[in-house]
Amino acid sequence: MPSAPRSVLIADDDRDIGILLARIMRPLGLTPIVVTNGADAIAAARSHATELAAAFLDIQMPDMTGVDVAMAMHRVLPQVPIVLLSAGIPAHLTSNVAQLPLAGFLQKPFTLQAVRTLLAQLGVTGATP
Repeated sequence: MPSAPRSVLIADDDRDIGILLARIMRPLGLTPIVVTNGADAIAAARSHATELAAAFLDIQMPDMTGVDVAMAMHRVLPQVPIVLLSAGIPAHLTSNVAQLPLAGFLQKPFTLQAVRTLLAQLGVTGATP
């Protein structure tokens, strides 16, 4: 029986956010895949498709929005839960966000407990919310 996916894609143009999320996830038995732009996020999602337990995507990245990445990922990997993260949703993206089948939203700044709870709700850790 194959093991459950344990990798989490983290896409944020702020490298420190990616590193912080990775540090939260590693002790929970997850393997973070950290990228800093949308194109790399889509490429990583495709190359790690069978390993992905979830994806955390920043809404505002310079090359493409997290919303665009989420739409592209959902077309090819509809089973992967997608979490958007941002300090706020820009008005021009609000309607697009509303149409996405999101697994969650992580408000920046976030707490350690908020990340752990969200991961538990997604069912990608043994932790309980």
